[in-house]
Amino acid sequence: WKEPPDWAGGVKVEREKLRIEFEGEDWKKVKFNKNINMATVKNMLFALPEGTWKIEDGLYIHKDFLNQAKSLLIRSQECIGCGICLARCPTEALLLSHGKVKIREDYCIHCLYCLGKCPAEEF
Repeated sequence: WKEPPDWAGGVKVEREKLRIEFEGEDWKKVKFNKNINMATVKNMLFALPEGTWKIEDGLYIHKDFLNQAKSLLIRSQECIGCGICLARCPTEALLLSHGKVKIREDYCIHCLYCLGKCPAEEF
C-alpha cells in the first residue's frame, strides 16, 4: 500500500513501479525505466493478436494495440499473484506459477478478456 488503510496497520510498501514509453510511428519501440524479464514479457504478450508485436533490435508494438500491450507489459513484471484475471479467461489459459500469472499459449485465443482492473496496474 502507498497509503494504507487503518485496518492494515499503517504498513507502507515503497517500490519503483515499471514505467513504459513508446517511440516511433506505426511500430512503436518500447522503452522501460528498469530491467525486465523478457521471458515473462513474451509470455504475456502472447495474449495479443498475432502480428501485433515483434522483437528486432528491441521490442515493438503496433500502434493499434498500445493500451493493451502496456497493460500486459506491466502485469508481466509487476504481477502480485492475486488471480483476478484467471476468472476472466473463458478458456482457462491463465495459471498461477510461482506466484505470478502465466499464459498457457496452447489455450489462449487472444480474446483479451483477461484485461481489466488489476492490482499490479492500479496500486
